[in-house]
This record gives sequence, structure tokens and C-alpha cells, in this order.
Amino acid sequence: MATYKKITATTISTNTVTITLSGIPATYTDLVLKLSARNVNGGNIVDVVNATFNGTSPSVNGRGIEGSGTGTSSFTSSRLGINVGPNATSNVFNNLELYIANYTSSTTKNFWCDSITENNSTNGYQNIWNGTIPLNSAINEIALTANTFAPYTTVTLYGILNT
Repeated sequence: MATYKKITATTISTNTVTITLSGIPATYTDLVLKLSARNVNGGNIVDVVNATFNGTSPSVNGRGIEGSGTGTSSFTSSRLGINVGPNATSNVFNNLELYIANYTSSTTKNFWCDSITENNSTNGYQNIWNGTIPLNSAINEIALTANTFAPYTTVTLYGILNT
């Protein structure tokens, strides 16, 4: 049975480009990151969320599918998700969940990610993808970057123990 334990959580109070979670202990089997975010740049859904691990780049290599109010498509990307913009419906935040398996291994790590963004209209998007994190050491830091995260953006990191 898997047990989730909150490692850290933060909610930003000012416009922020990068949110960094550091000092991640190597005491769990897997990691789960949950993000509720909004950006301050123009448009409805215009920004992407990128991640780096232990300060390295490129951060992820993934392949996935995207669905919207008008159709579906596939993509290859190094991004984690899309971020709802200031012209979207007031107080709507997008949600993203990133699962990293075996994050302490000394080989490339596998991940899956699910991101949903909506605008209380037909302009909603869901991205689901998986891939690899090309890092040959334990993950001890995750940095999330966007053009600018808006206040009240929240990120929570959980450790998973598979017992």
C-alpha cells in the first residue's frame, strides 16, 4: 500500500517567475508534485510550466496528447503544462500533477503528468503525457518556471512510500 506524506507546500504572495523546492529527502520511493497556478501575462491560456531537477537542463523528455474544446493532438515536449492567463475567467487556476517514479535512482527517472486548464467555456485543455527525466542522481531540488506565476499559486510536494 502506498502512503503519501507531505514534504513541503508553498503559496506565493507576489508575482514569481520560479518556485524552487529544495532539500528533498531521499527517504521515499516516489514523488508527487501538485500545482495550482495562474499566470499574469496576456491572453487566456498562453504560458507553459517548465521544470528543472537539481539545476540541470534539459529537464524532461516527454510525449503526450492534448485535448481541447475543439479537438485533440499529440506532442513531444520538454514542458510540464500550460498555465491559464489573466484574460481567462477571474480566479480560475489550472491544475497539474506530476508523478516521478524511483526518484532516488542513479539512472534516468520515469514520470507521468496530467495538466488541466479551463476558462469556464469551450476553451479548456487537458494534457496527459509521460517520459523521462535525464538525471543520473537522486532528485533533491525541483524548480518550476513560468513567464510569471500569479499570487496564490500553490505547489505541494509529497513523498510516496510503497510498503
